[in-house]
Amino acid sequence: MPVRPRTTPNPTCFWTGCPLFPHSRRRARLSLAIRDAMIYIVQGCDFQPSMLANGPRWERLHRSWRRISRVVLHIILPLGVGSLIYILWRTPTLRVFRWFDTLGLGSEIFRLRQSFAPYRAVVPRWVLFSLPAALWMYAMAAWFQMALSRSDRRTRWIWLSIALSLGVGSELGQLWRVVPGTFDGRDVAFYLAGWIAAIVCTPKREIHNETQPHLPIGACSDAPIGWRER
Repeated sequence: MPVRPRTTPNPTCFWTGCPLFPHSRRRARLSLAIRDAMIYIVQGCDFQPSMLANGPRWERLHRSWRRISRVVLHIILPLGVGSLIYILWRTPTLRVFRWFDTLGLGSEIFRLRQSFAPYRAVVPRWVLFSLPAALWMYAMAAWFQMALSRSDRRTRWIWLSIALSLGVGSELGQLWRVVPGTFDGRDVAFYLAGWIAAIVCTPKREIHNETQPHLPIGACSDAPIGWRER
């Protein structure tokens, strides 16, 4: 009696429900990853991967994306916006423009400033001269908050106080003519505002798998898997 070859049912497409051919399985896995990435973006970096993508590998990927999104949102983005304000609209006699000339980027920066020069008249004065200080202080304090998330509260507050002292101390140094620049009390207020905003807005959660039993991603739970409020 001839033996029939063992066959396995083809997977179905999660978009249309139609059966897929064996050569399309890799395409189905890629499409599933794209769908999960879209869910991740739409839900503001708080998505849980679908039941179809369950497994330790997707759990690690989910955690990595969360870390990267936090670094981009709370550190890289404020630094980039503050630096862009300086590059586009601040006076070209600042030291940073000499650094650009040394790197050979002087002509590109000049053309960029020429393109955005008409918008300088409508930008408020506090955005030009004080907002970058608040953004840089926010990025520094947020970095300390996330880098020291596993440390005790006393250690975090020590480093946060150092960050605030660096910002406010630079302004006081300008007042006492120790640091080059012009003292402005509004900059001190913006440094303090950025510092407080970082403490309030930066996530204070960290991963502790030992605090909860391991649950697969997509399982029902009252709190996100592996996360504990501090």
